[in-house]
Amino acid sequence: MNKYIIVSALILLVSCSTGEDVNPSDTFVKFYGDDAAYALTDMIFTANNDGLVLLGTRRGVKIFDSNTSIDSVLSRIFLIEVDLTGKEVRRREYGFQFDVEASRVKAVDGGYLVIGTQTTDVSTRVVWGSMNENFESASFQAYGPVMTSAYYGVDINPTSDGGVFIAGYTDVNGTNDFFYSKIGGTEEWERVQTRLGSDDQLIRAIPYGVDGFVLVGQTQTPSDDGEGGINVERTIISSDGIIVNSGIYGISTAGSANWDDVPSDVIEKPGGFVIVGKSTLATASKPFALLVDLTGASSTERIYEEEFPSGANAVNAGANAVTLTETNDVFISGTIEAFADPAEKGLNKGDQVFVMRADQDGTSLTDFRHYGLINGEERAVRALTAPDGSIFIGATYDFGPGLSQLALLKMNVEGDLKQ
Repeated sequence: MNKYIIVSALILLVSCSTGEDVNPSDTFVKFYGDDAAYALTDMIFTANNDGLVLLGTRRGVKIFDSNTSIDSVLSRIFLIEVDLTGKEVRRREYGFQFDVEASRVKAVDGGYLVIGTQTTDVSTRVVWGSMNENFESASFQAYGPVMTSAYYGVDINPTSDGGVFIAGYTDVNGTNDFFYSKIGGTEEWERVQTRLGSDDQLIRAIPYGVDGFVLVGQTQTPSDDGEGGINVERTIISSDGIIVNSGIYGISTAGSANWDDVPSDVIEKPGGFVIVGKSTLATASKPFALLVDLTGASSTERIYEEEFPSGANAVNAGANAVTLTETNDVFISGTIEAFADPAEKGLNKGDQVFVMRADQDGTSLTDFRHYGLINGEERAVRALTAPDGSIFIGATYDFGPGLSQLALLKMNVEGDLKQ
C-alpha cells in the first residue's frame, strides 16, 4: 500500500490582495473574504503571538482545463494572517486538481503545518503539508490507500524528533475508526483505533506530555456507565502510539440515557481536560461541557440551556469551541438557533454565534451573548485567549447562496464586544 505520494507538483499558489475590512464603527468585528464561499476551520496565534492565522476552505473556485476546455469547480485551502488589530497581513490559497477540505493548522519553527482531506474520482485521502511563515515554499503529501478505504485528515502536530504526527479517522465499508501515524523523525508507525460499533470519528488531537497526545472524538460504543447513542471518546496515547488510558462518556440527561453527545473541541486545563460539544435528542439540542481528569476516572458534566425572552420557541444550540481565560475560567463559544422577537414580525434570524463563561467546575457565570445577522447563518469555529486577556472568536458568516466570509470577533471575558 503506497501511502506517501508527493503531490506538490499539483499545487497552485494564488496570492490574493488585501481588501478593506468591513467592521461596525462601535465594535471589534472584522470580515475577510470576497465574492465566494469561505468557511473557517481553524485559528491559531502566530509563533510570537503578535497575530492570528485563519485556516479554511474556499469553495466554488473555477479552474479552466486547457485539455478539455471545460471549467471545473473545486475547493481550495486558504490561509489568512491578521495582526491583533484585525488588519490583514497576507493571504494565500493552495489548490489541487481535486477538491480539498482544510482541517487544522499548527505553528512550527519557521512556518506552519496544515492538514485536510482530498477527494478524487477514486479515493478520499489525507493531504498534509508545510510552508514557511510567509505561506510560501509549500510542500504537500497525500496519505492513505487508494480505493480500498477513505482516510479523513483531522489534526496535525510536530514531534520533538523532527517528525509529524497526523490523525483522523477511516471509513471502511461504512465503519469508522480512529487512525494516527508518526511520519519522519527517528521512528515511523501507524495505529488504527478499533472500537465496537460504528461512527468512531476523531475531532481533535492535542499534545500531552512528551510526544504523547490526547485523542477526542465520537463513538457509538456505549459509555463507561452504559449510556447509548453517540458518546464522547477520550484516549491518551504515548509517544509510540500505545494507549495509556481511555474513557467513553455520555452526558447524563434527566428522562433519557441515549442523547447523542457529539464533541467539537478539547483543551487541557489544570488537572485534566475540558471537552465541549452538542447533546441532541430528537429535535432538541443543547451545548455541553465535560470536565475530565487526567486518568479519566471521574468527570463533571454540564448542560447549558437558554430561553429567549418570548419563550415561544425551543432553542437548539451546540458548543463548538472552548478556551481558558487568564484565571482558568472556561470560555465557551458555539452556535445557537435565534428566533426573532415577536415585535420584529416573526422574522427568523437563523443561527447565531453565542459565547458564555463558566468557572473551573463548569458552572455558568454569565448569560449567553448572541452575535449574528438577520436571516444569516453564523457558526463559531474557534476561541482563543490573547496575551492581554481578550477573547478572539473565529466564525463563518453566511450571507446567502454561494457567499460566506470569515468573521473575527474580539471581546472581554463577559462576552462584551470590545471597542
